Amino acid sequence: MTNDALPEAAEAYLRALGVELSDAPPDTVREIVEDVHAHIADALDSGRTMDQALAGLGSPQAVAVQARDELALPDGALEQRPPAARRRPTSSSGG
Repeated sequence: MTNDALPEAAEAYLRALGVELSDAPPDTVREIVEDVHAHIADALDSGRTMDQALAGLGSPQAVAVQARDELALPDGALEQRPPAARRRPTSSSGG
């Protein structure tokens, strides 16, 4: 694409991807987001619709998991949270 601007749906997708990878090194996140940006732009240039381009990628969560696997990044989403946020809700009413 000759213009770096993408439709809002693509920008929202890229923001969501950045959030999914927020615990990874910033340079790595930037590289991944730039690669996905280029992929979306290429898909649009080849005549695909925005829906087709995004559907071909999968969800931002799925792309983040794939990137973590390929780059051997730790899945630190849970481990990076403060201890109180790591607790899982229980189904017991307690009392």
